[in-house]
Formats: sequence, C-alpha cells, structure tokens
Amino acid sequence: MGNQASQGEGANVAAAESFDPRLEALFSRLSEETTGQDPCVTEDGFRRLFGSPLPGFASVMFNAIAPNPGSGPVSGATESVSSRKGSVGRRAFLIGAQETLNLAGLSSQIKYYHDVFFEKEGVTEEGVRNMVHTAYTLCLASINLDPEALKGDTSILDSLARSIMKTCSKHTEQEFNVVVQTHYLHLFSGLHAYVQKTLLGAQEGPHEELVTSVQQRFEGSMIDLPMAWVLSCILPIRYTQKRAELAEHSKLPKWLQWSQLYSSRQHGQSLNRFEHHVFSYKEPTVLLISCTGGFTFCVAVDSEWRESTAVSGCNSHIPTG
Repeated sequence: MGNQASQGEGANVAAAESFDPRLEALFSRLSEETTGQDPCVTEDGFRRLFGSPLPGFASVMFNAIAPNPGSGPVSGATESVSSRKGSVGRRAFLIGAQETLNLAGLSSQIKYYHDVFFEKEGVTEEGVRNMVHTAYTLCLASINLDPEALKGDTSILDSLARSIMKTCSKHTEQEFNVVVQTHYLHLFSGLHAYVQKTLLGAQEGPHEELVTSVQQRFEGSMIDLPMAWVLSCILPIRYTQKRAELAEHSKLPKWLQWSQLYSSRQHGQSLNRFEHHVFSYKEPTVLLISCTGGFTFCVAVDSEWRESTAVSGCNSHIPTG
C-alpha cells in the first residue's frame, strides 16, 4: 500500500500500483532526461521501438499508449509525472503500456485497435485499408517473417478492406466492432502479438530459415501468403491453431503449415482423383475453387469428406467468396 495519511491531513490514500518490470526497463531505455524535469518518453522513442517494419505505426502507438501527451500528470497521481509537449511521463507510460498488455479476449482487442486507428478521424476507406495492410505486415513480423521478402500480391488485402467498409455502412465504432467480431474475429491477433512482444522486449527480427520455408510452401500454389492470412482472420481456430502437442515443434502457426491434398492441375479434374487424395484425410479442410472472371470461392469443411446420399457436417461449414 502507498503512504497512509494521518487523520486531518486531508491527503488521499493511494493504492500501490504494480507494473510489469519489463515495462519499467523499457521506460528507462527509451526515456530522455532534461535538466530540472522528470524523464519522459517522446515520439522519437516510440519510433526507435516500433519503427520497423512500419515507421508510421510508431506514431499510432504513441497516441494510443500516451493518449494526451504533454497534458501533465494523470489525475490522482502520487508522484511527479509532468510531461513535456510531445512526450509522456513514467506513470502515464506504464499505465498505457500495461493496459495494452492486459487486453483480455478478442473483443477487447477489436475495440482497442478501433480506437488506435480511428479514434481521431473515424472509420474511413483509406483508414481501413491502412489498418488491414498494417495488421497483415505486423502479423508476419510477429512470427519472425520478413514482410518485404514475402510481400506477394496484396490485392486481396484491398478486397478485404473494401468488404469491411461495405459492411460498415454507418461507419460507427459500434458497427465496426460488431462487423469485425462477426466476420473477421482474428483480424488483430497477429498485430496484437507483435505489440505485446515489442513492449516486453521479446520481438525478434526475421528468421531466414522460416522465410525460406514459407516461400517454398506457397510456391506454385493456388493459395498465396496474403490469401492464407485473410482466411486465418475469418476461419474458426479449429482451422488455424495447432493442437497443443504439436505447437512446440514449429514456430509457424497452423495456417502457414497447411498442406495441399489435391490440385486439379496436378491430379486431374475427375471426381475419382479428388476422392482418392482427399477422402482419407480426417481433419478440417479448405477447398478453393477458381472461376472465370477472376472469382475465387473458399469452402471450409470441419469434418472429413465422405461419399454419402445423406446430409453430413454441421452449420460451421463456411463458404466465402
């Protein structure tokens, strides 16, 4: 507990605050001192922390963790945390960073990152596009992949952004949160992992062997890396997360380890060939169908394929276009 005031002094009793010691160390590493003023972290400090691979994301996170830089002490503070313009003091920094780490559940993450990207200007078409591309890039960075080396055709990211905008017709926070929770539940999962690792000093740079492995996995495939990421945002975790006993054997998430069972280009277009390569597999599958006109449809099936005249499966089979 903090210092307890004696009766009649009129002082408040302040509860002791507990912050992750790694955040304390981060503040010490990033802070700047000026004679006669308390140490503060400036936006330049955030650029050193979040500046790669997206320099602009540093400013976004500075405004999120220090929502009112330069506004002085947090209400009720028991220590001097006065901030200079464009900077944030120790306690305000630790509170903002700790709250970011403590986000519980996907719904809390969705609300938080809505505020990160749209609190000032609201939901806009360009803002949603920037949000989607940022989420994709930093998801790759969070799993030690090089976004530049694996960039690929990102037109599907623009399609995802347009889809979100069309669904969010009113452009309100409440509507955005509902739309993302309903259709794109894991949109911010990789981004949040990157932010957590960066704040805790656990984020590493690209691992060349992982980059090579991913490049080889998608070489000549109908599905590419941006498409796989979009599907990981939409599909239930049954399709995208490894079983616990397998998780420790690879640093890559399950959606980056999908294996091709059947390809009409390689195995032929007959139903017999499809059955031969697919029907013996007992886990969830994702079927991609490419049509004329540039349309690609995805059918996610959570039970094994089998020949039958009866209806099988459940309502969680997901068709997407």
